[in-house]
Amino acid sequence: MSSRQSGLALLLSVLLIASGTVAMAGVGAAQTATAAGTAQGEPDLDVHLPQDTVMPGERSQIDLQISNDGEMEWGTAEYQEIVTSARNVRVDMEAEGPLEVQGGEMAVGTITTNKPRDVPLTLKVPEGTEPGTYEIDVDLEYSYTDIVWIGSTRVDEDTEQVTRTVEVEVDDAPRFSIENATTDVRIGDRGSMAVTLANTGSQTAEDVRLALESASGKFLFGQAQADTSRVDTLKPGENATLEYDVTVPPETSLREFSLAGTVQYTDPDGLPGVHEGLSVGVKPLPEQTFDVETTESTLRIGEEGELRGTVTNTGPEPVQDVVVQYAEESTTSIIPVETKIAVGDLEPGASTDFVLPLEVTTSGKAITHSLNLAVTYRNADNEKRAYKDVNAAAAVDERRDQFDVVVEDETIQAGEERTIEATVTNQLDEEVTNVDVKLFVDDPLDSADDEGYIGSLSPGASRTVTLELSASGEAVPKVHPADFHVKYEDADGTSKISNTVTVPITVTTAEDTGIGWMQIALVGLLLVLVIGGLWYWRG
Repeated sequence: MSSRQSGLALLLSVLLIASGTVAMAGVGAAQTATAAGTAQGEPDLDVHLPQDTVMPGERSQIDLQISNDGEMEWGTAEYQEIVTSARNVRVDMEAEGPLEVQGGEMAVGTITTNKPRDVPLTLKVPEGTEPGTYEIDVDLEYSYTDIVWIGSTRVDEDTEQVTRTVEVEVDDAPRFSIENATTDVRIGDRGSMAVTLANTGSQTAEDVRLALESASGKFLFGQAQADTSRVDTLKPGENATLEYDVTVPPETSLREFSLAGTVQYTDPDGLPGVHEGLSVGVKPLPEQTFDVETTESTLRIGEEGELRGTVTNTGPEPVQDVVVQYAEESTTSIIPVETKIAVGDLEPGASTDFVLPLEVTTSGKAITHSLNLAVTYRNADNEKRAYKDVNAAAAVDERRDQFDVVVEDETIQAGEERTIEATVTNQLDEEVTNVDVKLFVDDPLDSADDEGYIGSLSPGASRTVTLELSASGEAVPKVHPADFHVKYEDADGTSKISNTVTVPITVTTAEDTGIGWMQIALVGLLLVLVIGGLWYWRG
């Protein structure tokens, strides 16, 4: 071997020794770091939208999902979560116009690698938004532990701010809005409601059904709180007017009522669709009302009388064919002679008088009654309606005899038979006809002619009839009753019998003539002598 070759061999040996020394030094350094107990890593956050389809004209509630794919660069497994967790995560979102994220920055806490976090996202999609894909920028700011020195309190903290992007799809399905709702129904009445429904989407809808539900029991669809109306086809940009039958009960306050709407439809592909969350307000018209005031009552127990009053149109519109109707059901002692009294047409604020004939039975009470009345009428559409919140005060007087009977001479001697004159007075407030007076007496009184016919009697008028009255010779002197019944026909031609009118008849002792039995015997003897003398003279 030459000297040059020997030198090269020596140099190569030195380099190999040096490189081995350096390699051993690197391994020693790594072994020293591990032995010192350190771990290092960082989080890696990303965002997702599991449900990414929204509709125009809606405020959609969707969940934004945040995941963490953080990795530990070195260290043992027990420290992986410490160096890969994102702490105090704050989320702020901004959508591509015209979409709008509602709400500000949100703090969602710690996100680890083994459990994603759902964050609620409220996204407003304006009506008329063009279908397509739109981006939402999500800003994430968080803190994390970069390095941990195990066996020591020493850590290295850091913060990070990243922006991620998710996409949402604005669907091109039919969308709807309720433009307005109007009604002709008045409080206390039934009528119709017209609702204008518009297709604000980009596709034609078939078999469109709008279901409306009232939030109040004071605005009803007939007797229910919900109803549905339908239209065959509604093209984009078109409106349709749907009709509903509605009812508003009496005594409802005048206000606007809220109606919630849901549209069910079929899209151009034949698939069913639903658009929820629609709403509209509707206000009924003021109630058509009436007021009744009593002006006079001639009611009396056991008689027919009249309730006189005034009815006033206190409502907002003219009404025709107004009828005051008796509607009392709780008072059985007052019976309507006529149940309905027509009073004609009434302008707003106008009044007219009415007379309602009533009869009070003998079981009635002499008090002031509050009677339920009703007012029926025809509205501007010639539909018959009724207003029932009407009361009238009706005073009832005490019972009285329909007729007064006065006998001029109320005495009779025992054994006497004579005529008496009975004067009959009509105490009713109406003329009566076919008046017939009958006398009823008991032993020791009697009557061979106990009935007298008068005919007609005006209110307050009197007529006298002549009747026969006798008393037996054995009658005890005292007062005896004589009862009079009056049969008559009232102003309506109804045959009636009056209350019994009792007149006291006093029986007195027969007068003494002064002729005794001796006088009678002498008269008899004289007659015998006269007859005997005549017989002798002729012989």
